[in-house]
Amino acid sequence: MHSIAAIRENPGTILAVGAYRPGYQAILDFDVLIGRASPSIVGIVGSTKRYEKYFWGNDEVLIPCFGTIAEARQVLPHVDWLLNITSARRAFQMTEDFFASYPGARGAHIFAEDVPEIEAIKLSETYTDKTIIGPAGVGLIVPGALKLGVVGGVDWRQIKANHLEQPGSVAVLAASGGMINELITMVASSGHGLSFALCFGGDRFPATAPRDAFLAAEADPDTKHIVY
Repeated sequence: MHSIAAIRENPGTILAVGAYRPGYQAILDFDVLIGRASPSIVGIVGSTKRYEKYFWGNDEVLIPCFGTIAEARQVLPHVDWLLNITSARRAFQMTEDFFASYPGARGAHIFAEDVPEIEAIKLSETYTDKTIIGPAGVGLIVPGALKLGVVGGVDWRQIKANHLEQPGSVAVLAASGGMINELITMVASSGHGLSFALCFGGDRFPATAPRDAFLAAEADPDTKHIVY
């Protein structure tokens, strides 16, 4: 997977596929809390609208919508990450479509549970140069830089209470989406900050294996401790 330090230096932008307003709003709230100048989500695929309106701090912002990833590519020539909120039956094809349209993208998060095992294996074997989080996880958060998924919560008050806008030195890793958020809260309540948190997912064949997550933490100069 990509180094956490590289993500901190250049978080990149996100193309969201599927419908999950609370999750998308949480990412935009995180962006505002870290002082990002513009939303990290630059487009939404699957909506019948031209735009969807979200809060941007005390203001509002319009995120453009597209019928397909190919249509998004015509307007958004460069995107770094896929946030895939489609069903288990569609998750693999949508991920393939994304990397076909954006071969230079850095990775993806697949939210769906029970993606067919043969497809999950194919993802990890085909896209060895990408960082794919999931299936069946809640994503990756690098405090102060990137929130890819609902890891860390969908309420800005939870994000703020756990100081996820500020980089720290503890990496939190887990297979369970519920467990990783509990661990994040425990670490924050003990007075420590997070260097990153990664939920590799509860399905049998996660694209980013636990070993990969531990190696990423070991290689990260800002990570001093791991909670698993």
